[in-house]
Amino acid sequence: MGTWVAIVSEFVVVQKNHRTSTNRQCNLSTWIVWLAQPEATMAHAPCAMAKTFGRFPMIHRRTLLTALSGLIYSSILPAQSPPSRKGIQAVGLANWIPSDVDLLVQAINSVRGRLEVLQLPFNFNPGAPFQNARSLIEDIRNTSNLDFTMTTCLDFRTSSSYPNGFDWGLFTAGRATDDQRERYLSNIGWLSRLDQYVSFVQRDRTRSSTAVIRHILVLVLEDDCPRDDNYSRLLNVVARYLSRRHNGFSTQYRRSCLPNNPFRVGALPLEQHGKTVPPNLRYGDVWSPDGETISGAAFKAQQAAALPRGISCLYWREELNGRDIYPGTVSPDRRPNLSPLSKNNRFIYNELLSCWR
Repeated sequence: MGTWVAIVSEFVVVQKNHRTSTNRQCNLSTWIVWLAQPEATMAHAPCAMAKTFGRFPMIHRRTLLTALSGLIYSSILPAQSPPSRKGIQAVGLANWIPSDVDLLVQAINSVRGRLEVLQLPFNFNPGAPFQNARSLIEDIRNTSNLDFTMTTCLDFRTSSSYPNGFDWGLFTAGRATDDQRERYLSNIGWLSRLDQYVSFVQRDRTRSSTAVIRHILVLVLEDDCPRDDNYSRLLNVVARYLSRRHNGFSTQYRRSCLPNNPFRVGALPLEQHGKTVPPNLRYGDVWSPDGETISGAAFKAQQAAALPRGISCLYWREELNGRDIYPGTVSPDRRPNLSPLSKNNRFIYNELLSCWR
């Protein structure tokens, strides 16, 4: 027990010392991602804090992972506000017309509090993936009493990036090196997308704001990954690339999955979709009816039960990604000029406000 107290105590001390460092990779979430890797070694630890744990060579990474994961919502680290947020699964935001982006800004500025917007920008508007998101954030940046999260999904489960499906097998132990896995991500266009995501987030981080602005990265919306180890290796490759390419850049992550593979990856929050909040979701997780049509009243009922449990709830209707106009066979990038909030006498806009208030 004394050894574990020493580890936790020293981790917290070093964590505090690094909080204002330009090496943003020295944070708890990055350590958790790294520790989850079967191939992880102290030589490739995220930062100089490796020396802290190097003095405890007999400690098993999985045990250390469990200990650090438990710190996320514990009183050992500085207290954080409850994680539950109201929000919108604005999957097709990148293709919304400007006036509908303005309506979303109006809704956010009207309600305030803890809110989230999720987008799938590269699939809908590869030419200008963050144009609407940048405009939205600039228009809410100086809103008081607002804690806003912008969640960006790098890709979708079924994507033109990989017509035969994402190669999760490549991330099986012993199947490939991390360099080979990184080349695969480059070949399917992910590294370019990551570069654009970094530019989007860093530009935002350098600007002063009255509102609290947060960013979360989801690698695959509704992924069909078979095992937690495979996903952990993917996270490791992504985090390694971001750190090397962008001077220690790090970001928060969340895993979005299908109903049949809701395994957890370390302490990463989990996002699931369906008509009702799945019973396995817990404090810090996210639910949306994405893909299922339910009434505003039904959404509010689910939300009322989920928010006190620390589960965020993202409103969704098919108009938000153009499915009311275009069949599913039409790729997202061929669904331009979406106007979900303004159509039908602003029905969705008014329902959204009702769900947020």
